[in-house]
Amino acid sequence: MDYANLWSYTRELYQWPGVRETVNFGHIKRHYYLSHESINPTRIVPLGPALDFDMPHARDTLSL
Repeated sequence: MDYANLWSYTRELYQWPGVRETVNFGHIKRHYYLSHESINPTRIVPLGPALDFDMPHARDTLSL
C-alpha cells in the first residue's frame, strides 16, 4: 500500500475476471506462517492487515 502504483496494479489484477475465485488469502497466510518453522518458530499468525482488494484501482489516473 506504500507504493500507489503497485497497490493499484495488484487490485487491478485481483479484479480481472477469474482471478478472485482462485485466491484464498486465509489459506495463503496460514500456509506461510505455519509451514515455515524457521521463519516463524512461534507459529503465530497475525490477524491483519485487512486489505480491500475490491476498492477501485483507478489505474487510468496514475502517472507513469
